[in-house]
Amino acid sequence: DSSTWAAIKSTGSFCVNVLGTHQLELSGRMSGPGDRFAGISHSDAPVSGAPLLDGVPAWVDCTIDAIHPAGDHDLV
Repeated sequence: DSSTWAAIKSTGSFCVNVLGTHQLELSGRMSGPGDRFAGISHSDAPVSGAPLLDGVPAWVDCTIDAIHPAGDHDLV
């Protein structure tokens, strides 16, 4: 399990940040190890409190209703 998934499971919520074409290098940074949000301007999403990146064209603040095992993955 990834550290991100562990955090999502423990809080029961997350925020999907949809990056724009002007944020291509940010997508690579978010997929790597370490503190992904260090030095990145963000606020807390209104419901989940998860990181909401400044300047994204769209975002979805989510709470988990159910987790369904799917092989070596989980569907939420």
